[in-house]
Amino acid sequence: MIIESRRASTAGLLRVHTSDHIQHIKTQSDLRGGGDAGDGLSPVGPGSYDIARRAARAA
Repeated sequence: MIIESRRASTAGLLRVHTSDHIQHIKTQSDLRGGGDAGDGLSPVGPGSYDIARRAARAA
């Protein structure tokens, strides 16, 4: 059985993260080569923002 995933809303993300952090992840995710989540340890690749939103909603 396949369950279709949905994205967490911005309001839902803002319950846990600052708007600056959310924008940072989106910006890094939009880069061709990806980037870093801001802690120097967590890579962010192309498409990571969408993946993270789906994972947040699933949680």
